[in-house]
Amino acid sequence: VPDWFALRSHPGLVRPENEDRVLIARWVDRGEPAWLVALADGIGSGKAAADAAAIVLGRFVGAVIDGRRGVELRLEDAAHEANRAVFNRWRGKEGATLSAAMVRGRQTMLVNVGDSRIHGIDREDELVLLTKDDVLPSISGLLQFVGMGKDLVPHVLPIDSRFVRALLTSD
Repeated sequence: VPDWFALRSHPGLVRPENEDRVLIARWVDRGEPAWLVALADGIGSGKAAADAAAIVLGRFVGAVIDGRRGVELRLEDAAHEANRAVFNRWRGKEGATLSAAMVRGRQTMLVNVGDSRIHGIDREDELVLLTKDDVLPSISGLLQFVGMGKDLVPHVLPIDSRFVRALLTSD
């Protein structure tokens, strides 16, 4: 993982405020360098979507860094911790999508909840969608989001070694 990242954000054409929040963390985990890049996009009918996204990232990164399990279980546990924190505050009325990539040593894992996407970019600069949106074409809204309460099932998967970069995006 290089020592630089590029971030770009725009509120879009509908809302006056951008409800996306991003986080980049670097630390030493059991003697190995570790990186976490995470994106949360606030959702909800109220006015606290941006606050929900910030809480998601704060709780998520804290749980990842403090976790003592393997990368896959750590990402899953951290998504559940963020879900509990947001649900306890807004009871499912506010929340956020979550997409994150963690690198520890030679292992790279992704976690995704909602409709923020993660793409892999290979050595030939081919862009490949790695995640699936938690939506159904026949209904509006998300099937799941961080802050929904019980039954959250984070999608955790490894990144294939053919991908040299990852691109995290929101809607």
